Amino acid sequence: MKPLAILGLLLALAGGYLLANGGNFAIRKDVVKIGDVKITAPEEHSLPTWASAALLLGGLGLMGVGLRGGGRGRMI
Repeated sequence: MKPLAILGLLLALAGGYLLANGGNFAIRKDVVKIGDVKITAPEEHSLPTWASAALLLGGLGLMGVGLRGGGRGRMI
């Protein structure tokens, strides 16, 4: 598979995942760290729906260009 198509697939999957979850994702953040002991807590973040949709559509577009070959070396 071509690199552009793989990148497009990854972006489309990420966009689809974010759309399915409402654009919400959580990361773990250190709250307290004393020596080797640390306490973490989830920190919620969200993306606007339009950003998730743009990620999905951009990924699909890159997949299309990557699978088609991008028109390099072709005469019209």
